[in-house]
Amino acid sequence: MAGYMPARSVHRTGGASKAEPTATPTTQGLPTDPKATWPPRAMQQTFEHMRVLSAWYGGDPEDLAMIHGGLYGSDHPFFRNGPTDRPSQYRGGVVGSVARWFWGQPTPAGEKRAKLHVPIAGDIATLSSDLLFAEPPAIEFTDDTTQQAWDEMAEATMLDATLLEGAEVQSPLGGVFVVVSWDENLYPHPFFRIVHPDCAVPEWEWGRLSAVTFWRVVEDRHGQIYRHLERHERGRVLHGLYLGASDVLGPAIPLDQHPATARFTPTVDTITGRLTAGYVPNMRPNRLDRNSPLGRSDLSPGVLTLMDALDETYSSWMRDLRLAKPRLVVPRAYMQQQGPGGGARFDAEREIFEAVDSMPKSDGGLELSATTFGIRASEHQATADALVNQIVGRCGYSAQSIGEQGEVATTATEVEARERRSFITRKKKVRYWR
Repeated sequence: MAGYMPARSVHRTGGASKAEPTATPTTQGLPTDPKATWPPRAMQQTFEHMRVLSAWYGGDPEDLAMIHGGLYGSDHPFFRNGPTDRPSQYRGGVVGSVARWFWGQPTPAGEKRAKLHVPIAGDIATLSSDLLFAEPPAIEFTDDTTQQAWDEMAEATMLDATLLEGAEVQSPLGGVFVVVSWDENLYPHPFFRIVHPDCAVPEWEWGRLSAVTFWRVVEDRHGQIYRHLERHERGRVLHGLYLGASDVLGPAIPLDQHPATARFTPTVDTITGRLTAGYVPNMRPNRLDRNSPLGRSDLSPGVLTLMDALDETYSSWMRDLRLAKPRLVVPRAYMQQQGPGGGARFDAEREIFEAVDSMPKSDGGLELSATTFGIRASEHQATADALVNQIVGRCGYSAQSIGEQGEVATTATEVEARERRSFITRKKKVRYWR
């Protein structure tokens, strides 16, 4: 069977001496209301925040300008983009404050956008992943047969690369889902895959994951959205295909009505009663919602404001460079007329000018002056360095870990001393992965 195989096959090489416990699967199942909002309204505020975090992690300047220039205040922020210049930018309170960030400021009419982005959020996510899984973890079993089967599966399914991906996504988005899967068309072994938290609707019991519904858009046909929902419950995995709109789930349709889902079985019993999906938080508690079991991002709201200020600093630095280009102020007589309506221009490469009638200066010549503005390089550099140190430190890492200049450590003890904060953060995150 293509798609998902019973989880009993996953455990057949485990060397267990007794049978796995059997549990009655939960019965909530997939959504049945065709008018249901999707994602669910209860999760939309969480997804809006994740979308902001995702924009900073992705590092696309156009996406940042759109997020801070058009996300807040729209009817459905998770799906629709607002105008670049909007009333919320001129309001007070939290909405106005966020909108007035550097990336939320509208570009003045007649000018092109010249904002520069420093992709430090992606660097921090990569650093987190490197600290956790640059060296593959040693996973050992007491049973030799189980150990051999595990090693074969881990190598064949590139488990090390999967862990690196999960750890990198975990840093900016606050956590990541790890799912046990089986597809005979890919591997003869079970394998782990990573699912990003901004396409998952989790359910919790006592702060522990009890069920989760993943979704993906498999096709958008001129506003008709085909969504594949994959729900993991204790004891079973459910698959469903829905045809709806941008913010409406729509009715369920047969899986074979789209090639992306035709190979799936609507219900797969996992026999063991275990949940085939797990959640690894980046760090807890979630300071934005202390009642939420979701992890918190390395990119706290305070860190985002510092990154916004870092972009403003570098943009100002580049603006100084543009304005510092030497410019000549010349008498109108030196300008070459381009005809009616064509204006005039000055040829700076011309070596000889003919004599013209003009009021002379005291020394008898025509006035021609050059103007050059200062760049303020040292001031910008000092500001940028201070912001980078604050950003990296607020994320829980040492500046040297991310490549900031400093004295070169010569011994392992000196390295650990200089990067102590990074090692402490690593130890915290290891506990969640373990």
